Amino acid sequence: MPRNFARHEQFLRIFALLELLSAAHQPLDDQAVIAAIKDRLGLARLSPRTLRRDCDFLRSCGYPVDHTPLPDGRKYGWTLAKDSLKMGLHGVPASINGDAVEQHLAALPGVSAVHDLHIWPMSTTETAMTAHLVMPAGHPGDGFLGDLSQTLAQRFAICHATVQIETSDLGDLANHGCGKGH
Repeated sequence: MPRNFARHEQFLRIFALLELLSAAHQPLDDQAVIAAIKDRLGLARLSPRTLRRDCDFLRSCGYPVDHTPLPDGRKYGWTLAKDSLKMGLHGVPASINGDAVEQHLAALPGVSAVHDLHIWPMSTTETAMTAHLVMPAGHPGDGFLGDLSQTLAQRFAICHATVQIETSDLGDLANHGCGKGH
C-alpha cells in the first residue's frame, strides 16, 4: 500500500468501486462489493454505510450508479448503467453499425449523397436517427419513406427515423447555418 494510504483511502475505494462496477455483468450485492474492495485494497473494515456514501459520491459526479432489486427480491445490488452513460453522451449504440446504416442509405435508388446522419439512443431499448438524403430527381413520395422506416427498424433496430429529402447537394452550405459542416 502507498505510504499515505489513509489520506487517499476514499479516492482508492471509489476508483476500485468504479472499476468493479464497470466490469460487472450483473448487479452486485453490498457484501460482494464490500468483500471485493476490502480484498483489493487490503482493508480490515468497510461498512455498508461507507459503500453507500461512495456510491452517492459517484452519482454526484454524474456516474449512473444504481441500487436495483436482485432477482431474489430480498436484496439490492449495485450497478453502473453503462448504456445510460453512453446515452448521455449521445453515442451510437454498440449494437448498431453506423457505417452500414450510411452505406444502406447511400445505396437507395435515387440517392446521390447522404449527410447530417446522426444515430443516438433515446433510451436503453429505442434508437433514433436523422439523415439528409440528396435526391436530385425530387422527393420520391411517402411510400419511399414508409418503406425506409420499416427497413431501418427491421435491419438496424432504428425505430424513430427522420429523413430530410433535398434535391441538390448543398456542398459548402451543408452546415445549415450552424457553422459546422457535419
